[in-house]
Amino acid sequence: MAGTMALVQHDLKKVLAYSTVSQLGYMVLGAATGAFALAIFHLVTHAFFKALLFLSAGSVQHATHELDMRKLGGLDQKMKGTARCFLIGVLALAGIPIFSGFFSKDAILLSAFGKSPLLYAVGLVTALITALYAFRAWWLTFRGTPRDQEIHSHVHESGALMMVPLWILAGLAFVGGALNLPGVLTLEHALEGVLGHHTPPPLQLEISLLAISAVVAITGWWLIRSTYHHAGWIDSVKATMKPLTKAARNRWYLDTLYDDGLVPALHAASQWFANAVDQTLIDGIVNGSARLAMNISRLARRINNGQVPTYAFSLFVGATVLVVVFWLVV
Repeated sequence: MAGTMALVQHDLKKVLAYSTVSQLGYMVLGAATGAFALAIFHLVTHAFFKALLFLSAGSVQHATHELDMRKLGGLDQKMKGTARCFLIGVLALAGIPIFSGFFSKDAILLSAFGKSPLLYAVGLVTALITALYAFRAWWLTFRGTPRDQEIHSHVHESGALMMVPLWILAGLAFVGGALNLPGVLTLEHALEGVLGHHTPPPLQLEISLLAISAVVAITGWWLIRSTYHHAGWIDSVKATMKPLTKAARNRWYLDTLYDDGLVPALHAASQWFANAVDQTLIDGIVNGSARLAMNISRLARRINNGQVPTYAFSLFVGATVLVVVFWLVV
């Protein structure tokens, strides 16, 4: 769901923010299928390429003072270094083979396939959506012609202080998949003592599923390329999807559901509990016990008033009670 929200955003950093939520879903999927080490592996590779993407977006913002992708475009002409770094992050995020995201994300998909083909199918659809919004962000920001000439006229590449971290992260996003390559560093094996052993699928099945994932990622690139080259069939698809696009742009109306549905309902329930349970029941017990103690103390004070006739009467009553009890028992 977060991936579809990222797919319709215009703000570059919002795309990356919703993307992060979507990628957390992969980590949860890995943990849910028992592949805890793979979930951590994806956490590590995700840190590489998502940090790269956010810092690259920061470089764009520094150069243009703008994050609305509708006003950008054509930045690869003047920001070649940032454009290449962002592209490496996009390729890793989309799961293009060789890049780090391909190894970590698709390892989770393999694990999901072993548990449930339905989970694998959901993960695969999410992978396609991921490729779509990743390449869309790249294309709208860096490719095509500049959509705002005033912004484009002042664009310049960021300095070395900003570019050096980008290139370091780009390198990690490219080679980070080696952290779990069999016979190399094998992060999964290093974590076995803590997280348990995960049995990989048969090699032939693994190769087949990896090939499917690669085709899905490349399909995402092809669809975005067709979209922005104005292929006729794409326009008809976009028109058909317009209601869904509106819903995704409004975050599937989840905020409306929370603000207008769940929050008022919880507030009303809380008010009822505050009045019926807290004030009536709990306060009633506390205050009632206090009143009971007060009434008992008043009665005791009346009995112990220092008057001889009262004490004599009390003695008579007590003696009478003892005689009656003794008579009943004996």
